[in-house]
Amino acid sequence: MSMRQIRKIKPIIKISQSRRCFNIRELYSIILLGLIVTIGFYLRANHLTQSPPGFYIDEASIGYNAYSILKTGRDEHGVKFPLFFQAFGDYKNPVYIYSLVPLVKMFDLEIATVRLNSAIWGTLGILAMFWMAWEFSKNKVVSLLAAAILAVTPWHLHYSRLGFEAISFPTLLTTAISAFMGWKRTKNNLMGMIACLSLTLAFFSYSTARLWLPLVAGFFVWLYWKQSNNLKHFWPLAAAVLMIGGLLIYGRHSTPDGLTARLNQISIWSDHPGYLEIGHRFWNTFWQHWTIRFLFLSGDPNLRHSSQVNSELLLSLGAISFLGAGIIWNNFKSRQAWKLVLLMIGLFPLAASLTKTDPIATRTLQAVPFFSLAGAVGIRWMGQKLWKSRRFFTAWLIILALTVSLEFGSYYYDLINRYPVRAWNWFDGNVSGLISEEKTVLPDQIHQIYIQGLFFMKADPVKWQTSKQAPFIIKKTDIND
Repeated sequence: MSMRQIRKIKPIIKISQSRRCFNIRELYSIILLGLIVTIGFYLRANHLTQSPPGFYIDEASIGYNAYSILKTGRDEHGVKFPLFFQAFGDYKNPVYIYSLVPLVKMFDLEIATVRLNSAIWGTLGILAMFWMAWEFSKNKVVSLLAAAILAVTPWHLHYSRLGFEAISFPTLLTTAISAFMGWKRTKNNLMGMIACLSLTLAFFSYSTARLWLPLVAGFFVWLYWKQSNNLKHFWPLAAAVLMIGGLLIYGRHSTPDGLTARLNQISIWSDHPGYLEIGHRFWNTFWQHWTIRFLFLSGDPNLRHSSQVNSELLLSLGAISFLGAGIIWNNFKSRQAWKLVLLMIGLFPLAASLTKTDPIATRTLQAVPFFSLAGAVGIRWMGQKLWKSRRFFTAWLIILALTVSLEFGSYYYDLINRYPVRAWNWFDGNVSGLISEEKTVLPDQIHQIYIQGLFFMKADPVKWQTSKQAPFIIKKTDIND
């Protein structure tokens, strides 16, 4: 073999070796992501009927309406395929309920089925977190860290175990952001369609989405307008607006008050105060969300929304999230997209502050992926700084892992074993024992017990819709009878 032939072979060998290394790294990333997602799902699906205890009326309403849609194509009030679901003078959003229908078909109408829907949405949120972190950082370490942080963050984990609609919003929001950034990067129309669909679904996933989505869409128009000041280059956003508008027109016929009814009840201006009072209420609620007590210690004061142990963020990871936010502020000014992360962290109480409430985790849940991404940036930055001294790096990594493990272990043990005792009354823990085929008289002392009766007895939706016939009656009686 001549020297010329040998020289031709050497580059081929180098290329194949680099490809092999690349493929191994890709495989490791996939395995790690799969492990994170699997653990995340287990943490969310473990003992779903034990913690939270009981079954709250909102969960029962969501579950029974999904059952009613499955059996008849109508909600409990007889409205055919409604856009919003009327419940207790309020309206529930459609995404969570319609996504629950196939699960009810597969696993029947059970407590675990309703909550499994949240566990699935929460687990999908971990995957969406990885994708969004990749679109921002183009770094697999940051992406894996962000997914891992989200998987163990109490704020996100708690709502992944409740049969509440709010958990679907952060998943759809992060998916929409990821897909839109991916579409702008690759011009892949599939990405554009995913962005359009995710934005549309997010709008109808939870009430706070109606504030955040226009802000996020406006940010992207501002970000990319100089590059392509032509509306056709924003077709996923335009298509989403058209789809949302079309659905709202459809919804006006079936549930005309569905979009604004809840806001009219709970907004800081609903009782017609003066402008100064509105400003005071907003400012007070906004800063209450920024307290150490809410973010790191006891979290939401409502026991349905938080276990009040190591909540809403783990202190060991939450502190690093603020470090990461500072790093983003200082080092990513030239990469304008990172400003969205800072915006979503800095203004995270915005929607909640427009309502009359204590600090509330439900209406600020959209912030968790951005705190997680900032935390991943912070950990990677610290790792890079300490990498020069392997001894310090190893010690720091061990200390961080032990601290997070102990803090999360304490939180999760309490969530599964002690929280059910504390939160028993908050979830109407005694109701399921009052309802059975033998007990057809339900006490009227429990608020809206009818919906739990419909749920647990799997009342015939047709009979209930047409003539309010149910396999029970509600009357004034002793709750212990």
